[in-house]
Amino acid sequence: MSDINRSDRLAWTVAAAPRTAIHPPRTTDILVTFDDWSELTGILARELAEGRFRSASRLAIRLGQARVVSAAEIPPECMTMHTRGRYRDDSGAVREATLVYPGHQRASHMLVSVTSELGAALLGLSVGMRTSWHGVMGPRSVELLDVQHQPERARRNPLAR
Repeated sequence: MSDINRSDRLAWTVAAAPRTAIHPPRTTDILVTFDDWSELTGILARELAEGRFRSASRLAIRLGQARVVSAAEIPPECMTMHTRGRYRDDSGAVREATLVYPGHQRASHMLVSVTSELGAALLGLSVGMRTSWHGVMGPRSVELLDVQHQPERARRNPLAR
């Protein structure tokens, strides 16, 4: 099967109506807010239209795993868009990253695009969760250690970091 057909199939799977939170989110769920879902599905469509099938596939898989919830339901320890957190990579190194949309990434500022391997892996994780994937350089994994700033938490509590 060609990359185009495989990516088209993924796009259709992800573009289906999002699963809504009927029960309170569990910390084992991959969580994405409705607003992020809406923006990310548009990015997914652009990635496909521009022939970036690898990044589209990564994002489609992650969105397919996600439970979509309102911003009010998102736990404060979850990596949403524009969230800054610390993670441990598979080498054991602890690093910091802020999850951003494509075109806004800057390694020197620790801004990681959601369409990159690392960005797609971090999207929706809650503190203590670990995820693994087979990347371009072989098997990879990350564990989210803490969330230093989350936009949804900051809107609910302006005194929160």
